[in-house]
This record gives sequence, structure tokens and C-alpha cells, in this order.
Amino acid sequence: MENLDQQIKSFVEKNWEESVLPSLKDFIRIPNITPTLDSTWETNGNAEKAVKLVYDWVEKQNLKGAKMEILKEPGKPHTIFIEIDAQGGNTKNVMLYAHMDKMPPSEGEWDEGLSPYEPVIKDGLMYGRGCADDGYGVYACILPIKACQEMGIPHPRCVIVFESAEESASLHLTYYIEKLKDRIKTPDLIVCLDSGAGDYDHLWITSTLRGCMNIGMKVSLMEKGVHSGDGSGVVPDSFRICRVLLDRLEDPKTGVVIDEFQSPLSEKREKQLRESAKILGKTLVEDMPLLEGCKPFHPDVTEMVINKSWKAMLCITGAESLPNLENAGNVLRPTTTLKMSMRLPPPLNPYKAMEKAKEILSKDVPHNAKVEFIGNFCAPGLECPMLSPELEKSLDDSAKTFMGHPALYMGEGGSIPFMAMLHEMYPSTQIIVTGILGPGNNAHGPNEMLNIDYTKKLMMCITKVFADYKQANKLAYSLNHS
Repeated sequence: MENLDQQIKSFVEKNWEESVLPSLKDFIRIPNITPTLDSTWETNGNAEKAVKLVYDWVEKQNLKGAKMEILKEPGKPHTIFIEIDAQGGNTKNVMLYAHMDKMPPSEGEWDEGLSPYEPVIKDGLMYGRGCADDGYGVYACILPIKACQEMGIPHPRCVIVFESAEESASLHLTYYIEKLKDRIKTPDLIVCLDSGAGDYDHLWITSTLRGCMNIGMKVSLMEKGVHSGDGSGVVPDSFRICRVLLDRLEDPKTGVVIDEFQSPLSEKREKQLRESAKILGKTLVEDMPLLEGCKPFHPDVTEMVINKSWKAMLCITGAESLPNLENAGNVLRPTTTLKMSMRLPPPLNPYKAMEKAKEILSKDVPHNAKVEFIGNFCAPGLECPMLSPELEKSLDDSAKTFMGHPALYMGEGGSIPFMAMLHEMYPSTQIIVTGILGPGNNAHGPNEMLNIDYTKKLMMCITKVFADYKQANKLAYSLNHS
């Protein structure tokens, strides 16, 4: 007779092939673009198709004590809410989260033989838009519960949220959660499956998520463009003014962002990041598609891990008022508009950072150029509470069992705004954030893929942790306690 670990492995392998894989392929085929990047999301029917696919699949699992509903109000994206009664006298309350919306397809940029909306399996990898970010998460939330029920293992009460606008900063999800809070109650544990992995050999737990602010800055000096032979030397170039203003936020030679947007790193977090850097090694750079001869941001891997996990960093992500090269005549343009994205340290308030950035960029502008801010957006970061020793041990045990190594902790450079909101609502709740977005995954870009073997192992780990979660301490350990 198989022991529990063998049963979990057999269960996940069987359900992956027979149930998850066929449904995930169908999920990939649906172009359900996140609302803020699809102006027709309310009328094209794609969100409805994705929601129905997920709802029908969950319903087919025949989970005991399950109640499901689709939440949808005019102007607000769909959310699936599921309540599953505890089994076997387990008194814990667990909340699980994943999302169903996708980023745009990056049409024309996928490698030959690959497509954003037609799943392809090749060399142990599954390609398709939304497969890893975060389609798999829907199935990984349900399988642990089904496994416990089929194996007769007591499991906690579960509330599950599948949303349709995570890539749009979880538009309106706070509204739904507020409406549901009496049914959610206070979770002992929140599990989010929408994060990254440093490699495909370890279980990676996300300890921090950076925040983000996006600012559109328009710099204008004239009502219309003029011949550069007439205007240059008389009227300043608007692009040069943009450069001067941007230099107020970061050092143009080093890329280091000014102290106003930085935050101190605790000893505990720094130790975790340095440990993860030992494993990541040079693969951190190798995963980036650098051109031959180009050098990374910093020569030291540890510093780059700290940079991408904790420090503020600035990128220019878009521009307007700049014609294509073939249409760029000798014209002094009247205006330049740039879109900037600044990743922020996890504890930093992005809304206050936004106001500070606007103040810095609009004060004493050279030549009294006019500065406007358009299309601004903020997303808070998250520093997860320290896990209880019992939960930490459970994660380690599951990682050793199915991956052969203890669990590792890493900071993630991106944001999951909903998790910051949940932490604010439930400050004493334990949080596990993990995922499969590892090297070469390329979520948000062309050739998005998931590593099939790693995805199954992660599902096994979560199932084992779930089976263990009976006596784990409810109290979330604070950083000071640690």
C-alpha cells in the first residue's frame, strides 16, 4: 500500500493527465485579455468563456461541501467565489487565490511553431498565453482539496477567489471582498499561486513583492512643431527637458534611484536574499536575453538579487510625440511624452511616492516648460509576515519530499496588488506566496511557458502542506519576533 507521499504523487500525476491538462489547453485558447488592456472586454465574450470553463471544471470535481457562485456587476470584472466546508473536524480557515485574466498576446513575436492561443507541448514545456500566469493556479488551488477528500484526510474550511483583473491591478476586487467578508471570515492562512521561482529544482516562497508606480509625463514648449533650422537654438528641445527631469529621479550614469524612493532592508530579509543569490548564481543574468558583449546592471549577483527584490528601479516603458524614423523630418517637436515605471521597495507607500515624484518633476522646470501628468497608476508592494515554525517546517518537508531540497525564500520584483490589500485587511494571517514563473517563463511576453514537471511537483508540495495544515499555529510571526 502506498504511503501518503506516494499517494499524493500518484494523485497529482493522474489528475494532471486526465483532468488538468485538457482543461488548461482549452483555457489557453481563450483570449481573455485583462480589462485595462482590452477596451471590448465587456462585450467580446472572452471573459465569460474563461469563467465558464473554470466554473464547469471545478463543478466536475464534485467536492464535498462546495458552494460556488459567479460575481458580476455592471462595469466590474467577473470573480468566482467558492466556499468549501471543513472535513474531518479541521477547524482552520484557508483562503486561496488565483486569476484568470491574461496579458496581450505579443502577436508576431512568438517563435516559429508557437502561438499565444494554441497550446504547444515541447521538450517538457507547455507554451501558450496565460498557462503559467496564472491559468495553472486555478487548478493548483482545487487539487489539494480534492486530494484530501479522496484520501480521507481532514482539511480546513476553504474560501477560494478566482478573479478576472489581476493584470489590471485587481480592479474592483476590493469591492467584492468587502461584500463577502462575513462569509470569508478571518483566514488563518492565505495561499497565492501567482508568483515566481528562482529555478526548477527548489520550492520557492516569495517573501516580498515590490510596489509599482506608473507616470505619464508630457513636456511641452510650443503649440506646434517648427522647422529645426529655424527653431533649434531658439526654443529648447522638449526631449532634453525630459532628460533633465528624469535625472532628478535617478543617477543617469549608475541607474541608482534617489533616496526618497528607497527603504532600509532588514537583516532577516537580507539574509534570505543572500541565501537565494547563492542558488541563483549566474543564471539570474543568463535568463535575460542580453545581446552579445552587453553587461548586466551590476557585476555582483547578490547585489542584483537585492536590486530586483527590494530597491527602487526606473524604466521608460513608452513614448508619444515621437514619429517613426521614416517619418521623422527636420522638425523641432512641440512636445514629448514619456511613460515611466518605477518599481518600489515593498514597505514604501506608492501613493505618497507618486505625489513626491510629481513634486520633483514639476518644480523649477528648465525654461519654464509645461509639465502634465497623465495615465498615472499605483500598486502597493508586500512584505509577508514571517511564517510560524510549524508552517515553515511543513514547507521544508514537502520541498524535500518532492523536490529533494529545503524550501527557499526570495523577493519578487513584480507586484500582486490584491495580496497587499489582503494583508492590510488580515494583518495577523499567515501568507504563502509561490508560483511557477521560473527561468525562461517569459510571462507577459512572447513564448510564455510552464515547466510541466515543476508545475506538478509544486502541486504535490501544496497538497502535502495542505494535508499537514491541522495544528499549525494561527499566529503570524512578526519580523520583530523573528
